[in-house]
Amino acid sequence: MTIYIIFGATGEYSDHRRWIVKACASEDQATKFVDKINKWLVKNDFHYDRNNRGTWENDYERRHDAVCPLDPKFHCDYTGTEYYYEPCELEE
Repeated sequence: MTIYIIFGATGEYSDHRRWIVKACASEDQATKFVDKINKWLVKNDFHYDRNNRGTWENDYERRHDAVCPLDPKFHCDYTGTEYYYEPCELEE
């Protein structure tokens, strides 16, 4: 059986951080969750933006104190945050 692991990620190079958010039983569930949390990121201006890397550099308090209702481990650094999923075989 395939499950789908949702990851959060922020940073780059040696400062890159990646964490597990949750697992979903179907790809449809994973896609819906990632869409929902990415919409939250855009709405709250925490999304990853390769073209605007300096955005978070001078806003440490905002990104350090941020809380995401969909991810208790939420973290954001100067690059913003992104979410995605990967399939994984479940050992039964």
